[in-house]
Amino acid sequence: MSRFADRAKVNARGFLPWFCTRPCHNAQQMRPESPVVTQCVSDTTGQQGEDEDYRYSSDCGCGVLRGLQPGSGPGVCAVRRTVNRRARTHLCVGEDYKEGFGRYFAGSITWLNEGHIPGHHRDGPTAQVWGKLPLMDRRVVLALGVGPYRYFDTEAADQGAGYSNTHGWGVVYSARATWYSSHRWTANLQLNHVQVTNGSSTTAVMLGVGYPLDAPETPGPRDFALPRSQKVTNNEITLMAGATILNSLDSQTAAAQAIEYRRGLTNYLDATLGYLHEGSGMSARRDGATAQLWLTRAFFNDHLSLGIGVGAYAAIHHGNSDDDNDTGDGILAGLMSMSASYRMTPHWSARVSWNRVMTRYSRDTDVILAGVGYRF
Repeated sequence: MSRFADRAKVNARGFLPWFCTRPCHNAQQMRPESPVVTQCVSDTTGQQGEDEDYRYSSDCGCGVLRGLQPGSGPGVCAVRRTVNRRARTHLCVGEDYKEGFGRYFAGSITWLNEGHIPGHHRDGPTAQVWGKLPLMDRRVVLALGVGPYRYFDTEAADQGAGYSNTHGWGVVYSARATWYSSHRWTANLQLNHVQVTNGSSTTAVMLGVGYPLDAPETPGPRDFALPRSQKVTNNEITLMAGATILNSLDSQTAAAQAIEYRRGLTNYLDATLGYLHEGSGMSARRDGATAQLWLTRAFFNDHLSLGIGVGAYAAIHHGNSDDDNDTGDGILAGLMSMSASYRMTPHWSARVSWNRVMTRYSRDTDVILAGVGYRF
């Protein structure tokens, strides 16, 4: 999985990079006599084994990186932890999209990467419902959110070398305070608690800045997104190339290529058919057909479009001769994607996509692609 665990968010259809990550912990990996030494400290308490209590601290050193302009991309932060007197530094990134459902409610879709908990690389999507309270002439908004979390965890093997890709469910509880400036920029402070069915829980304190993609009519956030009168996409053919990253402890990479046909079904829904080649430089070489449905939105006079898609990947698995999974097990895999497109002319556009291939035999991958599309 990605080695990044911070978050960015789209607030009232705006983009927000987070600049600070959360204190993370793993009860099975920590020892009572091994404090986590940090700069800004928050305490958490957990349980080791059945009866033995322990306490440790963790933090993130956070702040806007020099030279990084607000809204120019995901925020990056470093976490410094000392476990058994060994320092570890983690980088982090993520994405969040949020829309208002009236004055007091909102919804969001987030890709949350929790970073490298010892022995685990855990991330995944969460959809949250928010109750919000505007204050101070709507310049300050307090909000509480909750929603399901579908996580993907790359775990170290219990015995010997190796790893496994574990999938499961959890819940994300959030509290957020947002300040809206007179120039559309926002400042955000958020507390997250992640509770999962199998594994360690995490708690995060995050700072970030955001920018609404649709200009608000009044101070503060928009109560509702702007309606659309036409499809985001009619027809589009895109050629893309990039890299495949195996979700293992070593994150092996290979070159990837794809071709995609996209057609708009409604004003907010697209469908795609494509062919994906994940490369041959890893222990698992796959290629095959893809089919997805997409939720889409367009901004800035339809020049920029964003979408999140889910679907299936009928892949042929070619393992090495010494690979336990060289029998073609799991030809059908799940596929979850996020994509952004910028229309350069009425017919030509540039597109970048991130794809997560979800398997049942511990060969999950991230496929990052960029290319050029023709619209007609």
